[in-house]
Amino acid sequence: MISRRTELLNKKDKSKEMRHELKELYKKTNRAIRQDYENHRKIIIERNMATFRSSKRAFKELSSHKKWIQGLNDGKYEIKNREDIIKRATVFYSDLYRRPTQEGAQKVERPETNIIIESQLKENSLDPINEHEIARHIKRLKSEKSPGPDKITNEALKLGAHILVPYLTKLFNMIVEQEQIPKQWCRL
Repeated sequence: MISRRTELLNKKDKSKEMRHELKELYKKTNRAIRQDYENHRKIIIERNMATFRSSKRAFKELSSHKKWIQGLNDGKYEIKNREDIIKRATVFYSDLYRRPTQEGAQKVERPETNIIIESQLKENSLDPINEHEIARHIKRLKSEKSPGPDKITNEALKLGAHILVPYLTKLFNMIVEQEQIPKQWCRL
């Protein structure tokens, strides 16, 4: 069908019957493509519904492409063209990495951490962490969440907050003063 359509399409002088045949071939080809696509969609949807019971998964599989960034606000206007978004991101990051470090910031090389410490932090201008802050953050923890590797649930922290807060305050202030995180916290 497609080869005959190509053959008729490449002919210079077409009779009325040839043009009509070409027209019918176009219709048949388009119908066949549309029918094939519908069958393909149906098979994918049925397979996902039977296997995973998820229509969302089927439609994700059927989507032909996905945009990374829908649009980008450039202060003045919104950019929606992919090339313009890439150009704007390139300009942003090149400006970001070209900027000199802030005044008053001092680069301190440490072999174990290799971090930048601002001179204000070096002078201990940070206020110590108080018990009220820790109690407030413990109170804001969401209930019924899975515990981490330490197996301590948020409910346990909330119930024992009145006992734990003074010890946690002391621990966190000690960490800030010594500028060293306990090794147990760094494990995966």
